[in-house]
Amino acid sequence: MFNKILAVSICTIIANSAMAQDATTQNTNAWIKGISAGLSLTDGNSNASNLNLNAKASHDAHGEIWRFEADYNYGDNKETPDSDRVETRNDFKILGDYRHIFDEVYFGGFGAELKHDEIADIDYRLSLSPSLGMFLIREDKMKFSVEAGPSYIFEEVGGITDDYLAPRMADRLEWQISDTAKLYQTAEVLFDVTNSDNYLINAELGIETTVTETISLVLTLKDSYDNTPAEGKENNDVSLVSGLKWTL
Repeated sequence: MFNKILAVSICTIIANSAMAQDATTQNTNAWIKGISAGLSLTDGNSNASNLNLNAKASHDAHGEIWRFEADYNYGDNKETPDSDRVETRNDFKILGDYRHIFDEVYFGGFGAELKHDEIADIDYRLSLSPSLGMFLIREDKMKFSVEAGPSYIFEEVGGITDDYLAPRMADRLEWQISDTAKLYQTAEVLFDVTNSDNYLINAELGIETTVTETISLVLTLKDSYDNTPAEGKENNDVSLVSGLKWTL
């Protein structure tokens, strides 16, 4: 019986930021950009495929912090050679946020996130999130901050359209463990002020290890919890994604 399991991680090159006036200015004002991708294929008794694409860009200079991210996941499965392929995952997320540092500790900002998930029956969920926060740690190798604010959510879940005020609390950690390893973590909780049973929890934990000067291995654990999901859907979605990242 033929049985083969192939796991492949692919990466895509993206362009670097435009040239600055001089080398010092370029290093200070550079955007940090990267695209990572992971692909797994299984053939034999089971036939499945999973694809992840992720793009990030960030900028931290002169008291302003910008962050953008786009994430896409797709998976399907074919249990027998004669059966149809069944979608097991099809979702994307786009987010961006801005922070203005008032001094070395406190900041104000605004973020927006758009999410779509075919399997969880989320047609769209748009979150708009002004916030105030503070850095509990702000050093060269470690940054840890907490923030809160009055988010507002527009969504269509399970065919039901809704919008509501959702106070938000969140934290963000970035830790350069060594010259070749970096850990990052984010978490947020959003509460519907009109319905105490309706709340969302999103968390992410990842580690990035340098393979070469421009290529890194990335492993990310993501958890998304919806206390009032679409009818017939699970509350919790957990995923573990690995891939290669190209950075310039």
